[in-house]
Amino acid sequence: MVDLEKYKGNINLPERLQSPDLKNDKNEKVEGPVIINMQKAFYDLKINEINNRIQRLQERNNELINNCEETTLLLISTDAETAKEITELTQYLSNEVSKLEENKNTLNVLEESIVNNKIAHIDKVNSLNDQYARKRLELISLIKPLNAKINALEDYRRSQSVLQEKLKNKNNFMQQEEEKVEQEIQQIQMKFKSDREKLKEDMYNRLLDSAGIFQMEVSKCIQEPIHKLMRENIILNNYLTEIMNESLTEKEVFANSKSIKKELLQKHKFNYLGTRYNIKISKIQNYLLKSLKEVHADTERRLINFNLLSQNLQKDLVNKDHVEEQMNISEARMKQLEIMLYRERIEITTSNYIRKRIQCKIKKCRETLYDVKYAVICALQMKDSDSKFAQMDKKCLLLHLQNIITEGQAYMSNITITSMESIPQSSNVYFYGDLGFDPTPVELREPVEIIEKEIILPITSEVFSIEEQLEKEPKKDFIEDKSLAVFEEPSDKEFIESKYSSVEDSISEEFEATEIDNDEF
Repeated sequence: MVDLEKYKGNINLPERLQSPDLKNDKNEKVEGPVIINMQKAFYDLKINEINNRIQRLQERNNELINNCEETTLLLISTDAETAKEITELTQYLSNEVSKLEENKNTLNVLEESIVNNKIAHIDKVNSLNDQYARKRLELISLIKPLNAKINALEDYRRSQSVLQEKLKNKNNFMQQEEEKVEQEIQQIQMKFKSDREKLKEDMYNRLLDSAGIFQMEVSKCIQEPIHKLMRENIILNNYLTEIMNESLTEKEVFANSKSIKKELLQKHKFNYLGTRYNIKISKIQNYLLKSLKEVHADTERRLINFNLLSQNLQKDLVNKDHVEEQMNISEARMKQLEIMLYRERIEITTSNYIRKRIQCKIKKCRETLYDVKYAVICALQMKDSDSKFAQMDKKCLLLHLQNIITEGQAYMSNITITSMESIPQSSNVYFYGDLGFDPTPVELREPVEIIEKEIILPITSEVFSIEEQLEKEPKKDFIEDKSLAVFEEPSDKEFIESKYSSVEDSISEEFEATEIDNDEF
């Protein structure tokens, strides 16, 4: 131990580190070893350092424990993730293996399909070659008669000038003969007219003489009012004959128009059904052409993958030309069908026009029949003018009127009046009388030019000619493809029944407005 008594303290050290004062502590007894402040401070520092180290070690231990726990959790999570990844990888491997097996199967199927397609292509090429050979033979067989026709036409062209000269000579001879015949006919007609006029004048003069004598005798024997009634009856009889002649002509026109209308309606229905059938065929042909184009495009796409084009290029070009010819033929058929449809539309418009004209004629006939009805009623009311009519029943009077009409028809059928120039006026006939007015001559009905003969008959003749041409044309052109064999034409019986079932309804509806009741007639 160092003796510290010699020293009185260290000035640089603080008080707590100064050595104790021995003078002040002399009376105190020291028991045991004495610890100096320096040592005490030194020990305190060591203790503090040790405590700090202990704290640091505890913190480090805590951190290590936390790190161990985290590592354990990470190991558990990594183990689960690795297990999941292993399962996923196994599943992926199994799927890939199955896909590989499927791809192998598809490859085998594709190889088989390629082989089958090659075989089918070879078969198609062989069949097309056979068709080409057959078509070539057919065309050669068609070319031979065409060459014969061409040779015949060339022979005709060579002999055309001689034949034309012969025709001209014959035509000139025929014209000369016709002129001679026309001159002779004109001479005969002139003689006939002159003789007929002379006969008319002679007959008319004799009638005037006989009428004058008859009136002189009648005026002596019969009273004046009876003479008036007789003349009035003569005028009424003439008026009735004129009315009945007009009614007969109108009846004939009505009957002719009715029959023509029925025929036109029937033809209209037949043409309508025929056009519908042709339109269906054209639509089906268009659809088949589109499908054929699609099939042709698909086959072209498939044939690109093959290397056989270099070998079979000429054959494919021939097939392409053949298909183009078929397309042109189908387009020509389509144009023919369009032309036929246009013709049918024209016929429909003409038939509608004719139907309207016939309805107008029917209305006119109806009006004339009502006029005839009124005239007959007036004639029936004249029964009190004579004792004979007063004693007759209605039936007897009608029979009497019918006999008068039939006699007038027979008389008018035997006599044909062409000109009225040679007949004198009626004012010269009545030299005397007490009618109270100057009688005017009866204007006979002029021959009316019937419209049906000018309009309806030529149109109907054109319609019949078009129908005959359509019937003569072969119907195989419209149904040559085997795919259209389902749409065959119906039988005649079914076709007629289907048309007449619709025609009867239309005729009954159209004639309701223009029909005349039997009771009224």
